[in-house]
Amino acid sequence: MAPRQSTRALSKDFILDLLARHRSLDWRALAFTSALYFLFTLDLYIGHVGVDEITALVRISIGLVLGIGVLYVLRPVIAPISERNPLWRLALLYTSNGLITAIYFTIALGIPFIPPGHGVSAWVLLSTNGLITLVWNFLSHSVVSLFSSDLTLIRQLGAKTQALMQVRMEAQKQLSVELVALRETISVHLSNVLNRISIQVEGLSSATSPEDLVASASVVREICDREVRALSHEISSHEFSPSIDTRSTPRIRELLSHMPLTASSIGVQWPVISAVGSVNALVIALQSGGWLAALAAILSVVVGLCALVAVDSLRRKYLPSLHPGLALIVVGIEYLTVTEVVLIGLSALAGRSLELQRLIDSSYLIVPFVVMLLWLFAQSLSTLSEALKLHRTQLALENAELGEVVSRFQLRSRSARKRIGKLLHGTIQGRLASVSLALTAAASATQPEQVDELISQARRQLIGAASELEETMMLSSDAIPLRISEELAGLVEGWRNLVEIKVELEPNAMTILDGNREATELVAEAIQECLTNAVRHGQANLVEIRLSVGATLTLEVLNNGISPEGVVPGFGIRNIAEFASDLEVSQVEGKTLVRINWPVPS
Repeated sequence: MAPRQSTRALSKDFILDLLARHRSLDWRALAFTSALYFLFTLDLYIGHVGVDEITALVRISIGLVLGIGVLYVLRPVIAPISERNPLWRLALLYTSNGLITAIYFTIALGIPFIPPGHGVSAWVLLSTNGLITLVWNFLSHSVVSLFSSDLTLIRQLGAKTQALMQVRMEAQKQLSVELVALRETISVHLSNVLNRISIQVEGLSSATSPEDLVASASVVREICDREVRALSHEISSHEFSPSIDTRSTPRIRELLSHMPLTASSIGVQWPVISAVGSVNALVIALQSGGWLAALAAILSVVVGLCALVAVDSLRRKYLPSLHPGLALIVVGIEYLTVTEVVLIGLSALAGRSLELQRLIDSSYLIVPFVVMLLWLFAQSLSTLSEALKLHRTQLALENAELGEVVSRFQLRSRSARKRIGKLLHGTIQGRLASVSLALTAAASATQPEQVDELISQARRQLIGAASELEETMMLSSDAIPLRISEELAGLVEGWRNLVEIKVELEPNAMTILDGNREATELVAEAIQECLTNAVRHGQANLVEIRLSVGATLTLEVLNNGISPEGVVPGFGIRNIAEFASDLEVSQVEGKTLVRINWPVPS
């Protein structure tokens, strides 16, 4: 789908952000503008001033270097790097370049102060040069800043995509390794605790004094409270954080492939061309001809643009699916052809008018070149500004998806840790508490048989605690159950502030899934894929999720985004379809509905 051409794309605030701080002067933009201005100046003044061509060439080159130096000297005063300068400051900075250069050219090239129409005029140079440099500096710096910003965002997108793939591939391994290490740590620590308690209980018998029995009970209770309880809380509160390596970045060729350039987004860009082209045409006309030439130049711009819009509308109508590269070539040919036809027509109408003939002579070489460059600038501004907005949105979605995937693994880690912590805090700590109570009761018993029985009971509890510890540590992460409600909670949190998500889960469906880890993973991954497609590709802002059970386990995901008609299914959807008994995508009241059916898990 082609990006929409938005007039808001080049709003005042947008331009100020582009040209903020150090980006108000960029050597790449200045190099391009200076080269263009050099050719423009050569065409206007070589052979038309009172110095020879070699001298004029050298002095024009010096003037351009002087103009660039003036920009860097005046920037700290007019538009400091540390500030987000208002437009008038930037305009004053760029205009000062043209004014000072015009003064230098007037003196260095000996341009006389004569009225327009009588030759090259200092009045025209001084009154228009500031405007010319203002326009071209704004255009060139905006394009360079947009391109740099786009490349930065696309690099970040590439890094986030790489991180997302890495998390999906490596996080489960890292989680498994972490849980294995955790079990080993717990096993060693608790084995040491149980050994210490066993040693404490080992020498006890009916012959032990009540005071020693109470003291042993106190030691067991202290160990239980201080070490076992603290360990269970530490395990439950730890946060899993997968390591992500995003040092590698995509190549420039891969970055350029992300530009949202389509045949329908390429056009004549007449608003920019008419505004900037008229200024350039007026300057050329006044310097080479006079007021009649200026009027003819403005009319030529109007006629040429009307013809271009008409011709390009035919291209859009009959070649709507043209490859973007070919579309750029076609529009470029349109510009060159229409420009040539307008110049031929102007030549035919000129007749014996020397003023118009001078205008035509000055225009044949420079005008087609300037027109093409101006159109490329305008097209770049349009495409790059749309790309910048698109890439900002995509980066936000990538960040949200990365956070959601990490949250899912963190949720699994928390579930596993809480389960282990619960077993430690509940079962094992409960058994150790019973050891302490048994020893306390033995201290109060009056019969030796009762004392021996209570001490034996304490020893059995220790053996049971050791057995349960071994069983707990042998559980794999796959044995830890997943809950669809917890998976969805993490998913909703991950997309918060980006899309509204409504969830409806039938109790029967939740009951079935909570008892089946594999089915829960399938459903959770399907929901994640549908949500990602709805937001990223469909630009949805509302997604409704419904899970029900009948003859099949059915997931319905409804979103208000753009229809995916004609879109080739990606890996995620194809993978889901392989495990589902049925997958259907349809339109319901202007919304996209994805319905997936699985056999009811047994």
